[in-house]
Amino acid sequence: MCDRPATSREHVPPRCFFPKVGDTRSGKDLRRNLISVPSCDEHNSAKSKDDEYLCFVVAFHFENNPTGAHSSAVKFLRAVKERQSLIHILKNPFSVIVNGQPTIGFHVDRRRVDRVFDHIARGLTFRHYGHKYTGKLKLLYPAMFDVTSAQRGEVNATSRQWLAESKAALAKADRHGENQDAFFYQVVDNSNDGRLLFRLTFFDGFIVDCLLTEAQFAIRSDA
Repeated sequence: MCDRPATSREHVPPRCFFPKVGDTRSGKDLRRNLISVPSCDEHNSAKSKDDEYLCFVVAFHFENNPTGAHSSAVKFLRAVKERQSLIHILKNPFSVIVNGQPTIGFHVDRRRVDRVFDHIARGLTFRHYGHKYTGKLKLLYPAMFDVTSAQRGEVNATSRQWLAESKAALAKADRHGENQDAFFYQVVDNSNDGRLLFRLTFFDGFIVDCLLTEAQFAIRSDA
Protein backbone atom coordinates (compact mmCIF):
# COMPACT_ATOMS: atom_id res chain seq x y z
CA MET A 1 0.00 0.00 0.00
CA CYS A 2 2.92 2.37 0.70
CA ASP A 3 4.66 1.73 -2.67
CA ARG A 4 7.96 0.88 -1.00
CA PRO A 5 9.86 -2.17 -2.25
CA ALA A 6 8.40 -5.44 -0.98
CA THR A 7 11.03 -7.13 1.17
CA SER A 8 8.82 -9.61 3.04
CA ARG A 9 5.44 -11.32 3.03
CA GLU A 10 2.63 -10.30 5.36
CA HIS A 11 0.02 -12.86 6.39
CA VAL A 12 -3.62 -11.76 5.98
CA PRO A 13 -5.07 -12.38 8.47
CA PRO A 14 -1.95 -12.35 10.67
CA ARG A 15 -0.44 -15.73 11.49
CA CYS A 16 -1.30 -15.40 15.19
CA PHE A 17 -5.00 -15.92 14.33
CA PHE A 18 -4.29 -19.51 13.29
CA PRO A 19 -3.73 -22.01 16.14
CA LYS A 20 -0.56 -24.04 16.35
CA VAL A 21 -0.88 -27.82 16.08
CA GLY A 22 -0.35 -28.15 19.83
CA ASP A 23 -3.20 -25.72 20.57
CA THR A 24 -5.91 -27.78 18.87
CA ARG A 25 -7.57 -30.85 20.38
CA SER A 26 -7.53 -32.63 17.04
CA GLY A 27 -3.88 -31.93 16.34
CA LYS A 28 -4.92 -30.49 12.98
CA ASP A 29 -2.49 -28.11 11.30
CA LEU A 30 -4.36 -24.84 10.77
CA ARG A 31 -1.34 -22.94 9.48
CA ARG A 32 -1.16 -24.57 6.05
CA ASN A 33 -0.88 -22.35 2.98
CA LEU A 34 -1.72 -19.12 4.80
CA ILE A 35 -2.62 -16.18 2.60
CA SER A 36 0.16 -13.62 2.30
CA VAL A 37 0.86 -10.48 0.30
CA PRO A 38 4.01 -8.46 -0.46
CA SER A 39 5.02 -6.03 2.28
CA CYS A 40 7.85 -3.76 3.35
CA ASP A 41 9.51 -4.73 6.64
CA GLU A 42 8.42 -1.55 8.43
CA HIS A 43 4.69 -1.99 7.89
CA ASN A 44 4.82 -5.75 8.40
CA SER A 45 6.32 -5.50 11.89
CA ALA A 46 5.00 -2.13 13.10
CA LYS A 47 1.49 -3.43 13.81
CA SER A 48 2.37 -6.67 15.62
CA LYS A 49 1.00 -5.43 18.97
CA ASP A 50 -2.29 -4.44 17.34
CA ASP A 51 -2.46 -7.86 15.67
CA GLU A 52 -1.99 -9.57 19.03
CA TYR A 53 -4.62 -7.38 20.67
CA LEU A 54 -7.21 -8.12 17.98
CA CYS A 55 -6.39 -11.82 18.06
CA PHE A 56 -7.45 -11.96 21.71
CA VAL A 57 -10.57 -9.87 21.07
CA VAL A 58 -11.65 -12.39 18.43
CA ALA A 59 -10.69 -15.30 20.69
CA PHE A 60 -13.28 -14.41 23.32
CA HIS A 61 -16.27 -14.22 21.00
CA PHE A 62 -19.16 -16.24 22.41
CA GLU A 63 -20.13 -17.89 19.09
CA ASN A 64 -16.72 -19.30 18.19
CA ASN A 65 -16.63 -22.96 17.16
CA PRO A 66 -14.96 -25.57 19.46
CA THR A 67 -11.67 -25.21 17.59
CA GLY A 68 -11.56 -21.50 18.32
CA ALA A 69 -12.82 -21.75 21.88
CA HIS A 70 -10.26 -24.37 22.92
CA SER A 71 -7.19 -23.11 21.10
CA SER A 72 -7.84 -19.47 22.01
CA ALA A 73 -8.22 -20.28 25.71
CA VAL A 74 -4.97 -22.24 25.71
CA LYS A 75 -3.14 -19.48 23.89
CA PHE A 76 -4.47 -16.71 26.11
CA LEU A 77 -3.61 -18.48 29.37
CA ARG A 78 -0.09 -19.16 28.10
CA ALA A 79 0.36 -15.56 26.96
CA VAL A 80 -0.89 -14.09 30.26
CA LYS A 81 1.46 -16.36 32.20
CA GLU A 82 4.36 -15.00 30.16
CA ARG A 83 3.18 -11.38 30.24
CA GLN A 84 0.77 -10.36 33.02
CA SER A 85 -0.06 -7.05 31.34
CA LEU A 86 -2.12 -8.90 28.73
CA ILE A 87 -4.89 -9.42 31.26
CA HIS A 88 -5.77 -5.76 30.69
CA ILE A 89 -7.05 -6.72 27.25
CA LEU A 90 -10.24 -7.59 29.14
CA LYS A 91 -10.97 -3.92 29.71
CA ASN A 92 -13.77 -3.05 32.16
CA PRO A 93 -15.47 -6.50 32.18
CA PHE A 94 -19.21 -6.54 32.88
CA SER A 95 -22.05 -9.06 33.06
CA VAL A 96 -24.31 -9.32 30.02
CA ILE A 97 -27.06 -11.61 28.72
CA VAL A 98 -26.56 -12.83 25.14
CA ASN A 99 -29.13 -15.10 23.49
CA GLY A 100 -30.65 -15.68 26.92
CA GLN A 101 -27.36 -16.85 28.47
CA PRO A 102 -25.23 -14.95 31.02
CA THR A 103 -21.67 -14.19 29.95
CA ILE A 104 -18.97 -11.56 30.36
CA GLY A 105 -18.55 -8.57 28.08
CA PHE A 106 -15.61 -6.20 27.79
CA HIS A 107 -14.89 -2.95 26.01
CA VAL A 108 -12.64 -2.90 22.95
CA ASP A 109 -10.43 -0.22 21.45
CA ARG A 110 -12.33 0.50 18.25
CA ARG A 111 -9.47 2.44 16.66
CA ARG A 112 -7.08 -0.48 17.02
CA VAL A 113 -9.69 -2.94 15.80
CA ASP A 114 -10.49 -0.79 12.75
CA ARG A 115 -6.81 -0.35 11.94
CA VAL A 116 -6.06 -4.07 11.83
CA PHE A 117 -9.19 -5.04 9.90
CA ASP A 118 -8.52 -2.27 7.38
CA HIS A 119 -5.10 -3.85 6.76
CA ILE A 120 -6.60 -7.32 6.46
CA ALA A 121 -9.35 -6.21 4.07
CA ARG A 122 -6.94 -4.40 1.76
CA GLY A 123 -4.52 -7.33 1.83
CA LEU A 124 -7.27 -9.79 0.89
CA THR A 125 -8.48 -7.47 -1.85
CA PHE A 126 -4.99 -7.46 -3.34
CA ARG A 127 -4.78 -11.23 -3.07
CA HIS A 128 -8.21 -11.75 -4.64
CA TYR A 129 -7.96 -9.25 -7.51
CA GLY A 130 -4.23 -8.80 -8.04
CA HIS A 131 -4.08 -5.05 -7.43
CA LYS A 132 -4.62 -2.81 -4.47
CA TYR A 133 -7.71 -0.91 -3.41
CA THR A 134 -7.05 2.72 -2.45
CA GLY A 135 -10.63 3.87 -1.94
CA LYS A 136 -12.77 4.22 1.15
CA LEU A 137 -13.61 1.15 3.16
CA LYS A 138 -16.47 0.75 5.65
CA LEU A 139 -16.22 -1.83 8.43
CA LEU A 140 -19.26 -3.43 10.05
CA TYR A 141 -19.11 -5.69 13.11
CA PRO A 142 -22.17 -7.92 13.55
CA ALA A 143 -20.15 -9.84 16.15
CA MET A 144 -19.91 -6.85 18.52
CA PHE A 145 -22.51 -4.76 20.34
CA ASP A 146 -22.77 -1.09 21.25
CA VAL A 147 -23.24 -0.84 25.04
CA THR A 148 -22.35 2.79 25.74
CA SER A 149 -23.81 5.22 23.20
CA ALA A 150 -27.23 6.85 23.50
CA GLN A 151 -28.16 5.25 20.15
CA ARG A 152 -27.11 1.72 21.13
CA GLY A 153 -30.59 0.25 20.71
CA GLU A 154 -30.86 1.52 17.14
CA VAL A 155 -27.25 0.65 16.33
CA ASN A 156 -27.59 -2.95 17.55
CA ALA A 157 -30.95 -3.44 15.83
CA THR A 158 -29.49 -2.19 12.54
CA SER A 159 -26.53 -4.55 12.93
CA ARG A 160 -28.81 -7.56 13.51
CA GLN A 161 -30.94 -6.60 10.52
CA TRP A 162 -27.85 -6.26 8.33
CA LEU A 163 -26.61 -9.69 9.38
CA ALA A 164 -29.96 -11.32 8.62
CA GLU A 165 -30.27 -9.68 5.19
CA SER A 166 -26.67 -10.30 4.15
CA LYS A 167 -26.84 -14.02 4.92
CA ALA A 168 -29.02 -14.58 1.87
CA ALA A 169 -26.55 -12.81 -0.41
CA LEU A 170 -23.65 -14.83 0.99
CA ALA A 171 -25.35 -18.23 1.25
CA LYS A 172 -23.98 -19.44 -2.09
CA ALA A 173 -20.80 -17.37 -2.17
CA ASP A 174 -17.55 -19.35 -2.37
CA ARG A 175 -15.47 -19.65 0.79
CA HIS A 176 -11.81 -18.81 0.30
CA GLY A 177 -8.96 -19.92 2.53
CA GLU A 178 -7.16 -23.16 3.29
CA ASN A 179 -7.90 -23.40 7.02
CA GLN A 180 -11.60 -22.72 7.26
CA ASP A 181 -12.02 -23.98 10.83
CA ALA A 182 -10.06 -20.86 11.76
CA PHE A 183 -10.82 -18.39 8.96
CA PHE A 184 -12.42 -17.95 5.55
CA TYR A 185 -13.59 -15.02 3.48
CA GLN A 186 -16.37 -14.52 0.94
CA VAL A 187 -16.93 -11.89 -1.73
CA VAL A 188 -20.17 -10.47 -3.10
CA ASP A 189 -20.01 -8.22 -6.13
CA ASN A 190 -22.83 -5.73 -6.61
CA SER A 191 -23.00 -5.63 -10.38
CA ASN A 192 -25.30 -2.59 -10.30
CA ASP A 193 -22.68 -0.16 -9.01
CA GLY A 194 -19.45 -2.18 -8.88
CA ARG A 195 -19.11 -2.06 -5.09
CA LEU A 196 -17.88 -5.10 -3.20
CA LEU A 197 -18.56 -6.81 0.11
CA PHE A 198 -15.84 -8.88 1.72
CA ARG A 199 -17.06 -10.97 4.67
CA LEU A 200 -14.39 -12.25 7.04
CA THR A 201 -15.38 -15.14 9.33
CA PHE A 202 -13.17 -16.30 12.20
CA PHE A 203 -13.88 -19.64 13.93
CA ASP A 204 -17.37 -19.72 12.39
CA GLY A 205 -18.48 -17.03 14.84
CA PHE A 206 -16.70 -13.67 14.71
CA ILE A 207 -17.89 -11.89 11.55
CA VAL A 208 -16.56 -8.69 10.00
CA ASP A 209 -18.04 -7.13 6.87
CA CYS A 210 -15.81 -4.90 4.76
CA LEU A 211 -17.59 -2.70 2.23
CA LEU A 212 -15.49 -1.34 -0.60
CA THR A 213 -17.49 1.74 -1.47
CA GLU A 214 -15.72 2.82 -4.66
CA ALA A 215 -15.88 0.89 -7.94
CA GLN A 216 -12.29 -0.15 -8.70
CA PHE A 217 -12.70 -3.82 -9.58
CA ALA A 218 -14.19 -6.05 -12.21
CA ILE A 219 -15.66 -9.44 -11.32
CA ARG A 220 -12.90 -12.02 -11.06
CA SER A 221 -13.48 -14.77 -13.58
CA ASP A 222 -11.55 -17.52 -11.78
CA ALA A 223 -13.22 -17.18 -8.35
